[in-house]
Amino acid sequence: MIRFGTGGWRAIIGDGFTRQNIQLLAKALSMKMKAEGVEQEGIVIGYDRRFLSKEAVKWACEVFAAEQIRCKFVNRSSPTPLIMFYVEKHRMHYGLMVTASHNPAIYNGMKVFTYGGRDASEEQTTDIEKYASMAQAQGDISFVEYERVLYGGTLLSFSIGAEKRAGEASFRRKAASPISGRGGSHFLSGRRKDLFS
Repeated sequence: MIRFGTGGWRAIIGDGFTRQNIQLLAKALSMKMKAEGVEQEGIVIGYDRRFLSKEAVKWACEVFAAEQIRCKFVNRSSPTPLIMFYVEKHRMHYGLMVTASHNPAIYNGMKVFTYGGRDASEEQTTDIEKYASMAQAQGDISFVEYERVLYGGTLLSFSIGAEKRAGEASFRRKAASPISGRGGSHFLSGRRKDLFS
């Protein structure tokens, strides 16, 4: 069962945070996107350094592929604001981030972002929960094995960033956190106009 709290859905890894529930959430979001007529623009998905985060993205991509929704998969661990910024800059209606934020290391979860790079509102998450209940009642969720997704045209795997060039105006931002297994430093270096092009 999918139940959102403040800022996203979180559950204990191996208990509520399972492949089954991750794919249930992906199915629910697919249904919502189709109901709103925005499925053609696809969805961007990122992840942090917690246990099973990258695998969770792959499991979600398998469902989106079955639903013919293109995934833009940021294929390295990233800070949450980076995915929010991508949603805002590219005027996408939805984005996903696999993270449990500040919660203890035994947790993982998923945050949904909406148009403007905002956290999904309570109204939006209630809708997702409704679609999740509908999907669960329908039975088995269709998915495409990740190896097939890679060559099926519904996945764009990419890294975000640009190299700093000598003599050019540049900037550097850093976000780092050692807590709950999501530590590591994330750097973006390059010209502002080059990023996310």
